[in-house]
Amino acid sequence: LAWYYAIVRSSLDAIIGTDTDGIIQSWNPGAQQMFGYSPEEAIGKSIGLIFPSDLQDSELFIHHPKEGRYEVQRVKKDGKHLSIILSISYIRQKNDGIIGVCRILHDNSDKHEAELRLLQLNRDLEKRVEERTAEIELQSTITQNMAEGVCLVRESDGVIVYT
Repeated sequence: LAWYYAIVRSSLDAIIGTDTDGIIQSWNPGAQQMFGYSPEEAIGKSIGLIFPSDLQDSELFIHHPKEGRYEVQRVKKDGKHLSIILSISYIRQKNDGIIGVCRILHDNSDKHEAELRLLQLNRDLEKRVEERTAEIELQSTITQNMAEGVCLVRESDGVIVYT
């Protein structure tokens, strides 16, 4: 039992145990580091403590959690939102069935922010490609029109490109 206790205390991830009503019963140092609440501040409170106020499915995750792995948003004591990989498993006792829920939370914020940045860079690159393609198409049209002896007047400023 001491071995398991040492594992939970040493984990960099948050390991939070709740009863079946979603009331926090255990809060490891990883949870304190991740969310900024001391065990005294968290234990005895609803797991909703770390849910963003605008979370639509909080009731589902508090009172009717399903075992599995989820990508979710959670919030620190200082209000900063975190992108979390959440693993939910039931705490069972031999004859009593489910007596609680174990939540292991891994902060995935750095990866999530990098993905968002990559998406933005991709959008910026696509825009630059579209702009450059339009420039090349205009130059091609001008070159073709010059060969055919056609005049081209830009609408934006009325300048004659070729006469």
